[in-house]
Amino acid sequence: MGVSISDESIQKWLNEIKQNTIPSIVPSIDTLIYDNKTIVVISVQEFPVKPVSYKDRYFIRKSNFNHKLSVDEIAEIRFISLSYSFDSFVVNTLYEELDSTALDYFKNRLLESGRYKYSGDLKFDLKKLGIIKDDKLTKAAELLFGNHHTNIHLGRFKSQTTIIDDLLIRSPLILAVEEAIDFIKKNIRLEFEFGGDGLKRKMAIPYSCNKRIITKCNCTPRLFKSNRCNC
Repeated sequence: MGVSISDESIQKWLNEIKQNTIPSIVPSIDTLIYDNKTIVVISVQEFPVKPVSYKDRYFIRKSNFNHKLSVDEIAEIRFISLSYSFDSFVVNTLYEELDSTALDYFKNRLLESGRYKYSGDLKFDLKKLGIIKDDKLTKAAELLFGNHHTNIHLGRFKSQTTIIDDLLIRSPLILAVEEAIDFIKKNIRLEFEFGGDGLKRKMAIPYSCNKRIITKCNCTPRLFKSNRCNC
């Protein structure tokens, strides 16, 4: 079946899909030329929370048919999907697109920790760790080592309306956490204590707590709805 294609029609299809699905699905729509004909390719990444309704109805594909889900089937699928974390689903990013600096940093951390025996093939080890599934990257891999289109914005406040220092980080998460920690260490209050054991340095918030706070702040689905995390 042929249709007339224009920029307006593609935008119309995108809006129809977004408005008629709950949670809203935003597909990727591309056009290509094949045999002197224009083909529209609509791609939708797997949504982490299932099922997704279309016009307030739920369907499942079985063989060549769309079957409407019963209330019990909807509840069962929802229960199963909530057992998975949002970063366990595969994405379209390729392994070759990952940041080589972030991958090298992770490999060195593996070697230094001594808790995991490095095989010599980092991609193989990422598969063993579950970060790559069926030769496809998960959202976790994209967050840790890739361009995830999000950023961390940190600021040091002098008052509720005055910021005296700030830093915007767009690195892969495994590098971003360290950059954020360096910024905090530079701006956090540091005390020195003199005693029988000599001079001791004491941070207002311990280093380990800072790292946990930064990681938790950035490893939540909330961040990826807004593409921004302010700390």
